[in-house]
Amino acid sequence: MTLLQLLSNQTLQNLLPIIALQPERVLSVASRGGFLNTSDMIKRAYDKLREKHGDLREVEFLPYKETASQTPDVQEAQEVALKYANQYPDLCVNFTGATKMMSIGAYLVAKDKGLPTYYCDTQSGWIVAGGTGTEQEQIDIGSIFDKLDVEVILEAYGKSLGKHWRSQPRTDAEIAFGKTAFSLVQGQQYYFHRFIHSVRKSAEPGTPLPVAPNAAVEAFLHQALALGYLERNASGAYILPFREVYKDAKAKNDHKDHMLAHLDGFPFEYYVYDLVRHSTRYAAPLSNVEPVGDPISFGEVDIICVDKKDKGLACISCKGSNLGAQKLEHLESFVQRANTLGGSFSKKILCVASEYFGKKGGPDYKQLLTEKCKSLKIELLIGSDIRKHFTG
Repeated sequence: MTLLQLLSNQTLQNLLPIIALQPERVLSVASRGGFLNTSDMIKRAYDKLREKHGDLREVEFLPYKETASQTPDVQEAQEVALKYANQYPDLCVNFTGATKMMSIGAYLVAKDKGLPTYYCDTQSGWIVAGGTGTEQEQIDIGSIFDKLDVEVILEAYGKSLGKHWRSQPRTDAEIAFGKTAFSLVQGQQYYFHRFIHSVRKSAEPGTPLPVAPNAAVEAFLHQALALGYLERNASGAYILPFREVYKDAKAKNDHKDHMLAHLDGFPFEYYVYDLVRHSTRYAAPLSNVEPVGDPISFGEVDIICVDKKDKGLACISCKGSNLGAQKLEHLESFVQRANTLGGSFSKKILCVASEYFGKKGGPDYKQLLTEKCKSLKIELLIGSDIRKHFTG
Protein backbone atom coordinates (compact mmCIF):
# COMPACT_ATOMS: atom_id res chain seq x y z
CA MET A 1 0.00 0.00 0.00
CA THR A 2 1.07 3.55 -0.79
CA LEU A 3 -0.54 6.00 1.64
CA LEU A 4 -1.19 9.50 0.32
CA GLN A 5 -1.24 12.01 3.18
CA LEU A 6 -2.51 15.60 3.02
CA LEU A 7 -0.49 17.59 5.53
CA SER A 8 -1.57 20.16 8.11
CA ASN A 9 -0.21 21.33 11.45
CA GLN A 10 -2.16 18.54 13.22
CA THR A 11 0.48 15.88 12.72
CA LEU A 12 -1.12 13.17 14.88
CA GLN A 13 -3.88 12.84 12.28
CA ASN A 14 -1.16 11.88 9.83
CA LEU A 15 0.90 9.71 12.18
CA LEU A 16 -1.93 7.52 13.52
CA PRO A 17 -3.10 6.17 10.11
CA ILE A 18 0.50 5.17 9.31
CA ILE A 19 0.63 3.16 12.53
CA ALA A 20 -2.79 1.64 11.88
CA LEU A 21 -2.49 0.83 8.16
CA GLN A 22 1.23 -0.04 8.07
CA PRO A 23 1.77 0.99 4.41
CA GLU A 24 4.90 0.13 2.48
CA ARG A 25 5.43 3.78 1.61
CA VAL A 26 4.04 7.21 2.47
CA LEU A 27 3.61 10.09 0.05
CA SER A 28 3.00 13.50 1.68
CA VAL A 29 1.43 16.44 -0.15
CA ALA A 30 0.68 19.98 1.06
CA SER A 31 0.00 23.41 -0.36
CA ARG A 32 3.08 25.36 -1.50
CA GLY A 33 5.10 26.89 1.32
CA GLY A 34 2.79 25.60 4.00
CA PHE A 35 4.34 22.65 5.80
CA LEU A 36 7.93 22.21 4.70
CA ASN A 37 9.07 20.35 7.83
CA THR A 38 5.89 18.45 8.69
CA SER A 39 6.68 15.36 6.63
CA ASP A 40 10.09 15.02 8.33
CA MET A 41 8.48 15.48 11.74
CA ILE A 42 6.03 12.64 11.06
CA LYS A 43 8.85 10.41 9.83
CA ARG A 44 10.98 11.09 12.90
CA ALA A 45 8.02 10.37 15.19
CA TYR A 46 7.29 7.07 13.42
CA ASP A 47 10.95 6.05 13.50
CA LYS A 48 11.11 6.88 17.20
CA LEU A 49 8.01 4.74 17.77
CA ARG A 50 9.62 1.83 15.87
CA GLU A 51 12.58 2.02 18.27
CA LYS A 52 10.15 1.43 21.12
CA HIS A 53 7.90 -1.14 19.36
CA GLY A 54 9.64 -3.75 17.23
CA ASP A 55 6.37 -5.04 15.74
CA LEU A 56 6.01 -2.00 13.46
CA ARG A 57 7.23 -2.37 9.89
CA GLU A 58 9.78 -0.13 8.24
CA VAL A 59 7.99 2.45 6.09
CA GLU A 60 9.52 4.31 3.16
CA PHE A 61 8.74 8.01 3.29
CA LEU A 62 8.84 9.32 -0.27
CA PRO A 63 10.04 12.89 -0.95
CA TYR A 64 7.61 15.56 0.18
CA LYS A 65 5.52 17.18 -2.58
CA GLU A 66 3.93 20.63 -2.82
CA THR A 67 1.10 21.92 -4.98
CA ALA A 68 1.84 24.64 -7.52
CA SER A 69 -0.24 27.26 -5.70
CA GLN A 70 -0.48 28.29 -2.05
CA THR A 71 -4.27 27.90 -2.01
CA PRO A 72 -5.09 25.08 -4.45
CA ASP A 73 -8.71 24.72 -5.52
CA VAL A 74 -10.53 21.40 -5.96
CA GLN A 75 -9.43 21.04 -9.56
CA GLU A 76 -5.73 21.45 -8.79
CA ALA A 77 -6.04 19.02 -5.88
CA GLN A 78 -7.70 16.51 -8.23
CA GLU A 79 -4.89 16.84 -10.74
CA VAL A 80 -2.27 16.15 -8.04
CA ALA A 81 -4.16 13.19 -6.62
CA LEU A 82 -4.86 11.76 -10.09
CA LYS A 83 -1.15 11.88 -10.94
CA TYR A 84 -0.30 9.75 -7.92
CA ALA A 85 -3.29 7.46 -8.38
CA ASN A 86 -2.01 6.63 -11.86
CA GLN A 87 1.56 6.23 -10.59
CA TYR A 88 0.65 4.03 -7.61
CA PRO A 89 -2.23 1.58 -8.29
CA ASP A 90 -2.18 0.55 -4.59
CA LEU A 91 -2.84 4.12 -3.45
CA CYS A 92 -4.85 4.75 -0.27
CA VAL A 93 -5.83 8.31 0.67
CA ASN A 94 -5.88 9.86 4.13
CA PHE A 95 -7.87 13.05 3.44
CA THR A 96 -7.79 14.34 7.02
CA GLY A 97 -5.26 17.16 6.70
CA ALA A 98 -4.72 20.17 4.43
CA THR A 99 -7.49 22.52 3.27
CA LYS A 100 -11.06 21.48 2.57
CA MET A 101 -10.48 22.02 -1.15
CA MET A 102 -7.50 19.65 -1.16
CA SER A 103 -9.38 17.05 0.86
CA ILE A 104 -12.38 17.21 -1.49
CA GLY A 105 -10.18 16.95 -4.59
CA ALA A 106 -8.26 13.93 -3.27
CA TYR A 107 -11.47 12.24 -2.11
CA LEU A 108 -13.18 12.68 -5.49
CA VAL A 109 -10.25 11.09 -7.34
CA ALA A 110 -10.22 8.16 -4.91
CA LYS A 111 -13.96 7.71 -5.34
CA ASP A 112 -13.70 7.76 -9.14
CA LYS A 113 -10.81 5.25 -9.08
CA GLY A 114 -12.34 3.03 -6.38
CA LEU A 115 -9.39 3.63 -4.03
CA PRO A 116 -9.72 3.29 -0.25
CA THR A 117 -9.93 6.49 1.81
CA TYR A 118 -9.76 7.26 5.52
CA TYR A 119 -10.45 10.20 7.80
CA CYS A 120 -8.67 10.29 11.17
CA ASP A 121 -11.04 11.69 13.80
CA THR A 122 -9.10 11.80 17.05
CA GLN A 123 -12.00 13.48 18.85
CA SER A 124 -14.30 10.48 18.29
CA GLY A 125 -11.46 7.96 18.64
CA TRP A 126 -11.86 6.38 15.19
CA ILE A 127 -10.16 6.29 11.81
CA VAL A 128 -13.28 6.33 9.66
CA ALA A 129 -13.53 4.75 6.20
CA GLY A 130 -14.53 7.06 3.36
CA GLY A 131 -16.55 4.38 1.57
CA THR A 132 -14.73 4.72 -1.74
CA GLY A 133 -12.95 1.37 -1.99
CA THR A 134 -12.29 -1.91 -0.19
CA GLU A 135 -11.18 -0.33 3.08
CA GLN A 136 -12.13 -1.39 6.59
CA GLU A 137 -15.28 0.31 7.88
CA GLN A 138 -13.46 2.00 10.77
CA ILE A 139 -10.41 1.51 12.94
CA ASP A 140 -10.35 2.06 16.71
CA ILE A 141 -7.60 4.55 17.56
CA GLY A 142 -7.49 3.44 21.22
CA SER A 143 -5.13 0.48 20.90
CA ILE A 144 -2.97 2.41 18.44
CA PHE A 145 -2.76 5.43 20.68
CA ASP A 146 -1.65 3.28 23.61
CA LYS A 147 1.66 2.81 21.81
CA LEU A 148 2.42 6.53 21.97
CA ASP A 149 4.22 8.37 24.73
CA VAL A 150 5.07 12.04 25.25
CA GLU A 151 8.43 11.72 23.51
CA VAL A 152 6.85 10.37 20.30
CA ILE A 153 4.05 12.96 20.28
CA LEU A 154 6.48 15.83 20.85
CA GLU A 155 8.62 14.43 18.03
CA ALA A 156 5.57 14.60 15.77
CA TYR A 157 5.33 18.30 16.55
CA GLY A 158 9.02 18.93 15.86
CA LYS A 159 10.36 18.80 19.42
CA SER A 160 13.14 16.23 19.91
CA LEU A 161 14.29 15.02 23.33
CA GLY A 162 17.71 16.44 24.17
CA LYS A 163 17.79 18.76 21.17
CA HIS A 164 14.69 20.82 21.97
CA TRP A 165 13.51 19.79 25.45
CA ARG A 166 14.34 17.92 28.63
CA SER A 167 12.44 16.86 31.73
CA GLN A 168 13.27 16.15 35.36
CA PRO A 169 12.18 12.87 36.98
CA ARG A 170 10.54 13.01 40.39
CA THR A 171 11.81 11.01 43.38
CA ASP A 172 9.75 9.08 45.92
CA ALA A 173 10.82 11.58 48.59
CA GLU A 174 9.57 14.51 46.49
CA ILE A 175 6.24 12.79 45.88
CA ALA A 176 5.84 12.07 49.60
CA PHE A 177 6.61 15.74 50.30
CA GLY A 178 3.97 16.77 47.78
CA LYS A 179 1.36 14.59 49.45
CA THR A 180 2.17 16.15 52.82
CA ALA A 181 1.89 19.66 51.39
CA PHE A 182 -1.44 18.95 49.71
CA SER A 183 -2.88 17.38 52.87
CA LEU A 184 -1.95 20.55 54.77
CA VAL A 185 -3.64 22.77 52.20
CA GLN A 186 -6.76 20.63 52.37
CA GLY A 187 -6.91 19.85 56.09
CA GLN A 188 -5.21 22.85 57.73
CA GLN A 189 -5.61 25.51 55.13
CA TYR A 190 -5.82 28.44 57.56
CA TYR A 191 -2.69 27.55 59.51
CA PHE A 192 -0.66 26.57 56.48
CA HIS A 193 -1.64 29.65 54.46
CA ARG A 194 -0.72 31.98 57.32
CA PHE A 195 2.55 30.13 57.94
CA ILE A 196 3.69 30.33 54.29
CA HIS A 197 2.70 34.02 54.20
CA SER A 198 4.86 34.72 57.26
CA VAL A 199 7.74 32.73 55.74
CA ARG A 200 7.65 34.91 52.63
CA LYS A 201 7.72 38.08 54.75
CA SER A 202 10.75 36.94 56.79
CA ALA A 203 12.76 35.27 54.00
CA GLU A 204 16.21 36.82 54.38
CA PRO A 205 19.70 35.30 54.75
CA GLY A 206 20.22 33.86 58.21
CA THR A 207 16.74 34.84 59.42
CA PRO A 208 14.99 31.92 61.18
CA LEU A 209 11.68 30.85 59.73
CA PRO A 210 8.62 31.32 61.94
CA VAL A 211 7.96 28.49 64.37
CA ALA A 212 5.65 25.82 62.96
CA PRO A 213 2.12 26.31 64.33
CA ASN A 214 1.56 22.59 64.89
CA ALA A 215 3.05 19.11 64.48
CA ALA A 216 1.73 18.69 60.94
CA VAL A 217 3.54 21.78 59.65
CA GLU A 218 6.65 20.72 61.61
CA ALA A 219 6.59 17.37 59.76
CA PHE A 220 6.34 19.28 56.47
CA LEU A 221 9.42 21.35 57.38
CA HIS A 222 11.32 18.22 58.41
CA GLN A 223 10.69 16.70 54.98
CA ALA A 224 11.81 19.95 53.32
CA LEU A 225 15.01 19.78 55.38
CA ALA A 226 15.71 16.21 54.26
CA LEU A 227 15.28 17.25 50.61
CA GLY A 228 17.72 20.14 50.99
CA TYR A 229 15.08 22.86 50.64
CA LEU A 230 15.83 24.14 54.16
CA GLU A 231 18.77 24.22 56.54
CA ARG A 232 19.13 24.60 60.33
CA ASN A 233 21.18 27.28 62.05
CA ALA A 234 23.29 26.78 65.16
CA SER A 235 20.19 27.17 67.34
CA GLY A 236 18.33 24.49 65.42
CA ALA A 237 15.90 26.90 63.74
CA TYR A 238 14.96 26.39 60.11
CA ILE A 239 16.45 28.84 57.59
CA LEU A 240 16.42 29.14 53.80
CA PRO A 241 19.70 28.04 52.14
CA PHE A 242 20.79 31.40 50.73
CA ARG A 243 24.14 31.63 48.97
CA GLU A 244 26.94 33.65 50.54
CA VAL A 245 27.36 35.96 47.55
CA TYR A 246 25.07 37.16 44.74
CA LYS A 247 26.11 39.22 41.75
CA ASP A 248 23.23 41.67 42.28
CA ALA A 249 19.90 42.15 44.05
CA LYS A 250 17.92 40.62 41.19
CA ALA A 251 19.94 37.39 41.36
CA LYS A 252 19.31 37.22 45.10
CA ASN A 253 15.56 37.79 44.72
CA ASP A 254 15.29 35.24 41.90
CA HIS A 255 17.01 32.65 44.07
CA LYS A 256 14.77 33.51 47.03
CA ASP A 257 11.65 33.05 44.89
CA HIS A 258 12.98 29.69 43.71
CA MET A 259 13.63 28.54 47.29
CA LEU A 260 10.18 29.65 48.40
CA ALA A 261 8.63 27.78 45.47
CA HIS A 262 10.01 24.58 47.01
CA LEU A 263 7.64 25.20 49.91
CA ASP A 264 4.63 26.62 48.07
CA GLY A 265 4.31 25.56 44.44
CA PHE A 266 6.69 22.77 43.50
CA PRO A 267 5.30 20.32 46.10
CA PHE A 268 1.90 20.43 44.40
CA GLU A 269 3.51 19.59 41.07
CA TYR A 270 4.92 16.47 42.72
CA TYR A 271 1.50 15.58 44.13
CA VAL A 272 -0.31 16.03 40.80
CA TYR A 273 2.44 14.14 38.98
CA ASP A 274 1.81 11.17 41.27
CA LEU A 275 -1.93 11.32 40.57
CA VAL A 276 -1.30 11.43 36.82
CA ARG A 277 1.06 8.48 36.78
CA HIS A 278 -1.58 6.32 38.51
CA SER A 279 -4.47 7.61 36.41
CA THR A 280 -6.39 5.36 34.00
CA ARG A 281 -7.08 8.24 31.61
CA TYR A 282 -3.61 9.80 31.47
CA ALA A 283 -0.30 8.06 30.81
CA ALA A 284 3.46 8.52 30.51
CA PRO A 285 3.74 11.79 32.47
CA LEU A 286 6.88 13.90 32.34
CA SER A 287 7.62 16.52 34.97
CA ASN A 288 9.21 19.95 34.65
CA VAL A 289 9.48 19.92 30.85
CA GLU A 290 11.61 22.83 29.70
CA PRO A 291 13.27 23.95 26.45
CA VAL A 292 16.90 23.26 25.68
CA GLY A 293 18.97 26.08 24.20
CA ASP A 294 16.26 28.61 23.35
CA PRO A 295 14.31 29.44 26.55
CA ILE A 296 11.60 31.36 24.66
CA SER A 297 10.86 28.55 22.19
CA PHE A 298 7.96 27.36 24.33
CA GLY A 299 8.73 27.88 28.03
CA GLU A 300 8.51 25.46 30.96
CA VAL A 301 5.47 23.23 31.49
CA ASP A 302 4.93 21.59 34.89
CA ILE A 303 3.58 18.25 33.62
CA ILE A 304 3.00 16.84 30.15
CA CYS A 305 1.29 13.51 29.60
CA VAL A 306 -0.71 11.48 27.09
CA ASP A 307 -4.48 11.96 27.22
CA LYS A 308 -5.86 8.55 26.25
CA LYS A 309 -9.46 9.74 26.24
CA ASP A 310 -9.11 12.74 23.91
CA LYS A 311 -6.23 11.15 21.97
CA GLY A 312 -3.65 13.88 22.31
CA LEU A 313 -1.18 15.61 24.57
CA ALA A 314 -2.27 17.07 27.93
CA CYS A 315 -0.37 19.97 29.50
CA ILE A 316 -0.86 20.64 33.21
CA SER A 317 0.03 23.77 35.15
CA CYS A 318 0.13 23.47 38.96
CA LYS A 319 -0.26 26.35 41.42
CA GLY A 320 -0.16 26.20 45.19
CA SER A 321 -2.54 29.12 45.59
CA ASN A 322 -4.75 31.33 43.42
CA LEU A 323 -3.00 33.42 40.80
CA GLY A 324 -4.62 36.75 41.59
CA ALA A 325 -5.80 39.19 38.97
CA GLN A 326 -2.30 40.46 38.13
CA LYS A 327 -1.09 36.98 37.16
CA LEU A 328 -3.93 35.84 34.91
CA GLU A 329 -1.77 36.56 31.87
CA HIS A 330 0.12 33.41 32.86
CA LEU A 331 -2.81 31.45 31.47
CA GLU A 332 -2.48 32.88 27.96
CA SER A 333 1.21 31.98 27.78
CA PHE A 334 0.37 28.53 29.16
CA VAL A 335 -2.12 27.96 26.31
CA GLN A 336 0.45 29.14 23.79
CA ARG A 337 3.05 26.72 25.18
CA ALA A 338 0.58 23.82 25.07
CA ASN A 339 -0.37 24.59 21.47
CA THR A 340 3.29 24.80 20.47
CA LEU A 341 4.04 21.44 22.03
CA GLY A 342 0.94 19.42 21.14
CA GLY A 343 -1.15 21.34 18.63
CA SER A 344 -4.38 23.26 19.10
CA PHE A 345 -6.23 20.08 20.15
CA SER A 346 -3.95 19.54 23.16
CA LYS A 347 -5.73 19.49 26.53
CA LYS A 348 -4.92 22.25 29.00
CA ILE A 349 -5.46 21.78 32.74
CA LEU A 350 -4.82 24.24 35.57
CA CYS A 351 -4.59 22.74 39.08
CA VAL A 352 -4.86 25.13 42.04
CA ALA A 353 -4.24 23.40 45.37
CA SER A 354 -5.66 26.01 47.73
CA GLU A 355 -9.36 26.80 47.87
CA TYR A 356 -8.57 30.06 49.67
CA PHE A 357 -9.21 33.00 47.32
CA GLY A 358 -8.89 35.96 49.66
CA LYS A 359 -10.97 37.57 52.36
CA LYS A 360 -14.72 37.95 52.08
CA GLY A 361 -15.69 41.26 50.55
CA GLY A 362 -12.49 41.43 48.50
CA PRO A 363 -12.10 40.82 44.76
CA ASP A 364 -13.71 37.59 43.57
CA TYR A 365 -10.51 36.01 42.26
CA LYS A 366 -12.14 32.60 41.94
CA GLN A 367 -14.77 33.97 39.56
CA LEU A 368 -12.13 35.87 37.58
CA LEU A 369 -10.02 32.73 37.29
CA THR A 370 -13.01 30.59 36.32
CA GLU A 371 -14.08 32.99 33.57
CA LYS A 372 -10.54 33.34 32.23
CA CYS A 373 -10.05 29.57 32.08
CA LYS A 374 -13.38 29.12 30.34
CA SER A 375 -12.53 31.71 27.68
CA LEU A 376 -9.17 30.02 27.02
CA LYS A 377 -10.62 26.48 27.09
CA ILE A 378 -8.56 25.48 30.11
CA GLU A 379 -10.01 22.92 32.50
CA LEU A 380 -9.79 24.39 36.00
CA LEU A 381 -9.37 22.02 38.97
CA ILE A 382 -9.39 23.46 42.51
CA GLY A 383 -8.63 21.68 45.78
CA SER A 384 -10.35 18.32 46.16
CA ASP A 385 -11.48 18.37 42.52
CA ILE A 386 -7.87 17.65 41.51
CA ARG A 387 -7.84 14.18 42.98
CA LYS A 388 -11.38 13.45 41.75
CA HIS A 389 -10.42 14.29 38.17
CA PHE A 390 -7.32 12.13 38.01
CA THR A 391 -8.65 9.17 39.99
CA GLY A 392 -12.28 9.17 38.82
